[in-house]
Amino acid sequence: MGSFPEHFNAAAFFVDRHVAEGRGARMAFRFGGRAITYADLAASVDRCANALAALGVEIEHRVLLVLNDSPAFAAAFWGAAKLGAVAVPVNTLMTPAEYEFLLADSRAPVAIVEESVAGRLLAVRHRCPGLRAVVVVGSRGLPGTHDFDELLAAAKPTCEPARTLGEDICYWGYTSGSTGEPKAAVHSHAHFLAAADLVGVGVFGLEADDLVFSASKMFFAFGL
Repeated sequence: MGSFPEHFNAAAFFVDRHVAEGRGARMAFRFGGRAITYADLAASVDRCANALAALGVEIEHRVLLVLNDSPAFAAAFWGAAKLGAVAVPVNTLMTPAEYEFLLADSRAPVAIVEESVAGRLLAVRHRCPGLRAVVVVGSRGLPGTHDFDELLAAAKPTCEPARTLGEDICYWGYTSGSTGEPKAAVHSHAHFLAAADLVGVGVFGLEADDLVFSASKMFFAFGL
């Protein structure tokens, strides 16, 4: 793996770079039988970054993601990274008490959640004073929440990447907590590049034209 600049933003590298180098029409992933191109992904990432900023998210703030594998997950994860915030993807099958712990531990001011999860998280919201906004994917009009699609539609369409350092934190991945409470394993922007190079290329031998099926959920580090 070659060296990279001191200032390095993973979203700019893994998303924007493909558009800038003329690969915007290439497929980034498939969802529901539909091809999502890098240009599609970049547009949703920019809007999500701006939507998060409008909700008060700043560099190094954590953003809790309780999402299924979907375009919304990709937009939210990379949108947070592009803004310089820290994505915190967690399991969608947890209990209200577990979400309360994760919100308190991460101090996330914003949570982006599936409609199927929203009730469990909202049940403990009153005990999470640091949580300022809950954004719901797949539901409109849920009291006290923001609709994900509406936020993105209203957001500015372009966003410059934060001038993050390679060693700045990109995301937290929580352990399963088998010997106690879950613990956050922090991953920097540079770590993401190292994993792609050493594992994706070095171990799996992935090339640009390969199509990858992952049985691991995106809220697990291996799925990312």
